[in-house]
Amino acid sequence: DLVYFAPYDQNNVGVLDMRTERFRTIDITVSGNYKYSGTVIKGDLVYFAPCTMNNVGVLDTRTERFRAIRIPFSKGLVMLYKGAVIKGDLVYFAPYDQNNVGVLDMRTERFRTIDITVSGNYKYSGTVIKGDLV
Repeated sequence: DLVYFAPYDQNNVGVLDMRTERFRTIDITVSGNYKYSGTVIKGDLVYFAPCTMNNVGVLDTRTERFRAIRIPFSKGLVMLYKGAVIKGDLVYFAPYDQNNVGVLDMRTERFRTIDITVSGNYKYSGTVIKGDLV
């Protein structure tokens, strides 16, 4: 069993083997500060919530290859989302400096947003699902 850690200020994904308690890294060749903030997994794919990146990071745990799904935001110091949750084929990203919830359809890799009526900075930093809505 493995634990995957989102690259925030690291240029790699951290991996902890829970059985052996050994830690290693997977290079992602992405630089910058505050890259991703939160992870979710479905099957063999780990999805990383974009913090200052203009993409959702995706790590294939079988091949250990990293790729990015572009989203319609400029890369910069604005912190987009912090935290994510999966329901069905959708990933929901918790709004941090955004006035919206980010939604990624994992099948189509289409990204969209749901506007919210909350203003200000540093809104939320995590998420959880309650219920059986599909």
